[in-house]
Amino acid sequence: MILESTTLRGSYHKEFGLPNQDAVRILKDDAYPLAVVCDGVSLTSARTFSRSELASKFCAKTALAYLRDALHGQLSSSHIQQILRECFVYTEKQLQQYLIKQDIPYYDCQTTMIIMVGHKGKLYGGIAGDGGILFQLRSGQTGIMVTRLKTSSSVYPIGDPEHWHFFATGSKADPVIGALAATDGVFDTLVGSDHGVPAANFEEIGRLFSIREVPMKKRAQWLEREVDSIRSHDDKTLAILINPPKDSNIR
Repeated sequence: MILESTTLRGSYHKEFGLPNQDAVRILKDDAYPLAVVCDGVSLTSARTFSRSELASKFCAKTALAYLRDALHGQLSSSHIQQILRECFVYTEKQLQQYLIKQDIPYYDCQTTMIIMVGHKGKLYGGIAGDGGILFQLRSGQTGIMVTRLKTSSSVYPIGDPEHWHFFATGSKADPVIGALAATDGVFDTLVGSDHGVPAANFEEIGRLFSIREVPMKKRAQWLEREVDSIRSHDDKTLAILINPPKDSNIR
């Protein structure tokens, strides 16, 4: 199993002297490998720059801690999906309390949140906001998990629970062998929209999944270099999970 991640400050935030407002946390657990990817909403309701890096880091840390404690033992598919939903509810409530203590208005410090969890060939996803998850099945099929195809800069972050979406895919017969979760700075380059239809950049996607062929000690540096090469002015964050077939020698 391979699980790696990287997050890079975009040129737009560098230009204005702002920090990276993305955050990512991963858990390299043999039974339940998972990643949490967050993208802070850059502007407040007054159209000024926000401190949303606080929200993204807080939510990534909080959600990973919740799932690390909840995902263990033999859990059914429906139970895993329920835990994922409960994680979103818990994290959103904790963010509210955190921002009260920071004396920051709730809707002036928001973040998206994407979670992917692998278990026994299945992939579970939850998304608040934009960005998304892209996965590969052993049969060769490629699919995406998104709240909606992005057509504008508007976003429904974790503070808008009615827009959360949850997913599950893969099976024993056709397991998920690779998946990546990415903020819009990466995802919109990998999966754009052509007249409302997903238009995938298969060359770029294939290059990212070729991390399978990179020696273990070089994967982190390799992934950072690959993500840095993706064309985007936004912060760029990605977590990639490779769950090879049992007869594979990938580690």
